Amino acid sequence: MMIEINYFMNLLLGGLVVGFIYALTALGITIIYGILQIPDFSHGNRYMIGAYAGFLAASVAGSMLEISYVAAILGAVAVSSVIAVLSYLFVYKRLLSAPHITSFIAAIGLLMLLEGFALAVFGPRYQRIHTPFDYMVVIGALRINAQRLIVLFCSIAAIASLLYFLRRTVTGIALEAVAQSPIGAKLVGINTDKMTLIAFAIAGALAGFAAALIAPITLVYPIMGAELNLKAFVICVVGGLGNIPGAIAGGLVLGIVESLYGGYFDIRWKNLVAFGILVAILILKPEGLFGKKERRA
Repeated sequence: MMIEINYFMNLLLGGLVVGFIYALTALGITIIYGILQIPDFSHGNRYMIGAYAGFLAASVAGSMLEISYVAAILGAVAVSSVIAVLSYLFVYKRLLSAPHITSFIAAIGLLMLLEGFALAVFGPRYQRIHTPFDYMVVIGALRINAQRLIVLFCSIAAIASLLYFLRRTVTGIALEAVAQSPIGAKLVGINTDKMTLIAFAIAGALAGFAAALIAPITLVYPIMGAELNLKAFVICVVGGLGNIPGAIAGGLVLGIVESLYGGYFDIRWKNLVAFGILVAILILKPEGLFGKKERRA
């Protein structure tokens, strides 16, 4: 009985770790969608580029793991943020007055561009970011990888900081105002272009941070962003597009369901189960769990 409980707790912890990574990535998509009302399909590959930036930063920093891992996190966050801002300035900003389908196609083009760049520069080989937390922690009868605990605690801290920023700071409140009504925000003197730049920078930083946290566990490879991107959009739809609490809850639900199903049943079918949940939710509640129904004229 005790073995079963320990096994369940390990699966639950693993689901929470993955779920928080999903949530961090989905939050970036949610923030951008809230501002521009476009699905940014290139977001997952900014996560991937951030992971490679972290790998390069760690390699340059040297063999002292504590310093190299901090360098990996800072490098991933910085590069992902810069790429996100450049994506807005040179692509999305120029398409603001165009039909949404144009931005949608541009996002897919960016996705392919970033993935092709990674393949051309780094090749298809897997890379690893080394971490000083590559050991087991014993909590009672549980044995937990320390890096997983780092992912868990740092993700919670990042999400809590984001929520505080959005709810308690002037800039964060301005961002939410732009998301609710860009025209109304302009009328009260908010610089919507500046707020959009900040939104993209935050979204990129979250993607880079998530990548640097999980890369020591999952490794770094060119299609890692495309795989996560699809699940992040599942989460956004499940939680309600543009809904921040929904993105967090959706990420945790998806991560836990995947982990428990893979642990107790067949791991090969866990993605099928995850997308089956999406379809079921869309049928029962098309606006998502936390979304609001739109009134028809």
